[in-house]
Amino acid sequence: MSNESKGWYVQLDTGTYKQGEKPPVVRASLDGGELVISDVKSLKSAVSASISLPLYGNEMGEEAIGKSYAVRKSAMDLITALKSEAKYEGDLDVRVDTWKDDKGNVKSALKYVVYSKKRELK
Repeated sequence: MSNESKGWYVQLDTGTYKQGEKPPVVRASLDGGELVISDVKSLKSAVSASISLPLYGNEMGEEAIGKSYAVRKSAMDLITALKSEAKYEGDLDVRVDTWKDDKGNVKSALKYVVYSKKRELK
């Protein structure tokens, strides 16, 4: 089963944050090139949407999902389709986020982010 058929969890930024609450997510996939999404209304009202691919494996010797070209291409195709569906006008950023887990181990993820509005240049 491909990652496209399994779908992805897409994290949404609604522009508000309450400490202790997890950000909203929608489930999305590309099925034969067609976008399938669990909640289009939430996507369209969000400030941004993002997909994160871990660049580390959970088990010793396990290859990280974010290192697979096919997975990265699938994530890029999906985030591009989401941008189009939600009619987002902003940029699409691709970056590597790095943090430390509870045990002090450095973790990183490849993150695809689309923004609903264009950034204003100052």
